[in-house]
Amino acid sequence: MDPQIFNQPSTTSSSNDTVIITPDQNYAGFWRRFFAACIDGFFTGIIGGLLGFMAGNDMIISLSVGALVGIVYTAIFDSSELMGTPGKAILGLAVVTEKDQTRISFQMAIVRFLCKYISSLVLLIGYLIQPFTEKRQTFHDIVAKTVVIRKDPGQLGYWKSFKDNFSQIINN
Repeated sequence: MDPQIFNQPSTTSSSNDTVIITPDQNYAGFWRRFFAACIDGFFTGIIGGLLGFMAGNDMIISLSVGALVGIVYTAIFDSSELMGTPGKAILGLAVVTEKDQTRISFQMAIVRFLCKYISSLVLLIGYLIQPFTEKRQTFHDIVAKTVVIRKDPGQLGYWKSFKDNFSQIINN
């Protein structure tokens, strides 16, 4: 696995690190993001459930393991050259910085994920503001200075990057 995957994006970006936003760029809508979260919830639920089951019958430990799986899963995928989780990739979405449309850092992905809890606190208002913002940002996007965009998965190179990283893991 590429050790640079967890580092802050470099100032010189390769074609995999930058997504060009055109004036007619489509920012991801509420329902597309919702269904991407459902797909990712399925994956993290299985992983978290299995790890929680192996940890024992203590509910607090199981919930803690589930939360940790969510943080690690989301932060690794969103900050990698893949620029999104598998759920986002399936629906053609990418998380990029608002300013220069490059991939986000691992640290920013963690901040973004933790702010999702704040988005959920009062009747999910942090999520429900999304259709009313200019760039369709949720509360956690605004705090992290990110946008979620719609792109053809082939343009993002998601599956090629996933295959290359998976091959590196298997071959090591």
